[in-house]
Amino acid sequence: MGAAFRSGHRIVVGRWSESPLGGFCDVMWRQPDGRRVLLAPTEAVRDFVGGHYRFEDSHVVPVSVTRNADFIEIRAGELALDLTLRPPGAASLLLALQPTRLAIDPRWISLVDAILRPLLAPRLVRGANTHLSGTTRIGAREWYGIGDYRKADATAAVSQGDLGPVGACPSAGFGFSEFPDGAALVRVTALFDRLT
Repeated sequence: MGAAFRSGHRIVVGRWSESPLGGFCDVMWRQPDGRRVLLAPTEAVRDFVGGHYRFEDSHVVPVSVTRNADFIEIRAGELALDLTLRPPGAASLLLALQPTRLAIDPRWISLVDAILRPLLAPRLVRGANTHLSGTTRIGAREWYGIGDYRKADATAAVSQGDLGPVGACPSAGFGFSEFPDGAALVRVTALFDRLT
């Protein structure tokens, strides 16, 4: 889940239900000056996420993600991000048709990425790839299988004030993929050929 703001802030929130470290939440934050910052709840999470994605800075801070029906509240250090989910659209309904086992098979992800993404992504998810594979910073092969995509309305603030309206802003460059402009909840299964 995440949001992009016209002020140049781009925020991507990871809510990992399973990992070598168990479940955790982290925040990747691209600031207007181009600096990429990782907000992680523990040093182990900072090292794990920082080993796969690119950041100029990282901080260990309390990170929480609370969902109540269609409202999601994210808190990470000084950052506060609130998302209000819109009703499921065409992308959400089509992605839900995938059999769960097939949707997380790297061969299926690669096939759909090559064949369907050019047709579906521009019309359905406006900037987010429906399936994606690439290489992380340390050279691990990673596959993303996207199982849901819902647009959202968002507000965000830091101690200095509000981040402004949602909209297009420069790419973050955390890794080989980009979160779409605007605000959304994207349910992703990330598969790695090796983890650190």
